[in-house]
Amino acid sequence: MTARSRCAKIPPGVSGQGVVSLSSSLCQNVRGGTQLFAALLALVLLLGGVLWFNLAFVAASLLAAPYAGRVFCGWLCPLGAFLERLLPPVSRQRRFQRRPVLRYSLLVVFLVAFGYLFLRPVAGLPSSLLLMGTMFVMGTLTAWLWSPRAWCGHLCPWGTLADVLSSRARWRLAIAGDCRHCGACVRACPVGSLLAAAVKDRRRSALGLVGPGCVRCLRCQAVCPSGAIDFVRVVRAGGERVARTA
Repeated sequence: MTARSRCAKIPPGVSGQGVVSLSSSLCQNVRGGTQLFAALLALVLLLGGVLWFNLAFVAASLLAAPYAGRVFCGWLCPLGAFLERLLPPVSRQRRFQRRPVLRYSLLVVFLVAFGYLFLRPVAGLPSSLLLMGTMFVMGTLTAWLWSPRAWCGHLCPWGTLADVLSSRARWRLAIAGDCRHCGACVRACPVGSLLAAAVKDRRRSALGLVGPGCVRCLRCQAVCPSGAIDFVRVVRAGGERVARTA
């Protein structure tokens, strides 16, 4: 059973393409609901002085990554929801050039800063609050100067850790089937460089795996005119990792 068929079954007399649109729309509505819930929960906890929730959220995202990839980032991250839902009107909508050295350097700086602030708080402020504020400012500036999810896809230190962990995830999005190479998925993807690479791979072979940086927002599925994007299961066969359709 594929990801789309789990979202909605095809009723008698209804075309498959119509159900793809319906199920994709339903999944996006559900995702919007989970993002709103997580954002409101974070706000309530923050106002209530429960500051450790940020570490709980980070732990949840990292625990989920080896199995389901960065699904937390696309469905539950409060900062990601804020950037994606509220920042597009003011964003310059420019493509951010992926720079591995920059993102891994930022990860090291954040980890060192977190350890230092945990041992020696500044002005009595909790380290989690200072880092939350720093990430909020940096994420907002990145969304304004480039694109709303540029921070999530290319700079977020916790996202970088999740990328490393999700590189071995058993379930990955892939471009297969009747791909028309129209580029609609690349334009819809908040981390478009990942889809561009997958489309390029699809031109050379029967399957184009989407990279581990995918935040599982499924917007690419929603806009694909041929229904060519779906989840595949990555398994070991003969000592190598191969993809099989779900």
